[in-house]
Amino acid sequence: MDLDKILDNINKNLEILKNSRPLSKWELNELRKSLWVMFVCESNAIEWNSFTIWETKLLLEDGITVWWKTIREQNEVLNHKELLNILYNFLETDDDLTEDLILKIHREVLKNIDDENAWIYRRIQNYISWDTKIPPRYEKVPILMTELIDNYNNDKDKIDPVILVSNFHYDFAKIHPFVDWNGRTIRLVLNMILMKKWFPMIIIPNIRRGDYISSLSSYKTKDDFIIFMSDTINQNLEDYLRMINPNI
Repeated sequence: MDLDKILDNINKNLEILKNSRPLSKWELNELRKSLWVMFVCESNAIEWNSFTIWETKLLLEDGITVWWKTIREQNEVLNHKELLNILYNFLETDDDLTEDLILKIHREVLKNIDDENAWIYRRIQNYISWDTKIPPRYEKVPILMTELIDNYNNDKDKIDPVILVSNFHYDFAKIHPFVDWNGRTIRLVLNMILMKKWFPMIIIPNIRRGDYISSLSSYKTKDDFIIFMSDTINQNLEDYLRMINPNI
């Protein structure tokens, strides 16, 4: 795929989206609820959570679950209630991304699942089951995360937001700063970055899990991941536009 063409299409779709605004309060609320349920379901599914989209909706919105689901899987869904508040509180302020915010997100992701390892960088050497390259030693993680945020702050107003968020996600994945739940954390963070730039919520669908993980592996380059993310963001934009205007 040609990256320049994808980015050009993203910019065109963003322009169409801007011209479609503002939506009514009712429309915006319905879209937000629908996209959030889809985001939670797909992000969890990438990590092998078995909740369907309907089961996710029932638990998040009505507090109803099904008896054959584990407590852990239920908590993986329920923890996103507070994450939604964190997301929209962030968007309604002039605050920017910080290490403390990322740690706060990780704490909420792990609440009632692994509280011991929540809100702290890993203190052991970890390994990635789908890759042969070993992440940096744990002693280096604090320095690498500080550098990651510094690079983000240096680039956030200088480069295309799609490239910005792709770089951030890729570098975060290579650091793998937490014992676990790195994926759920970064998928929320990428939305915080993009939604500050007026993008709609971006969902990496579980059906593309293989491409997603492959593009992050040591067998591929950062350019491969940027193309994957750009294509995914563009598909999300087109889906979103069809949601607000079925005639597009």
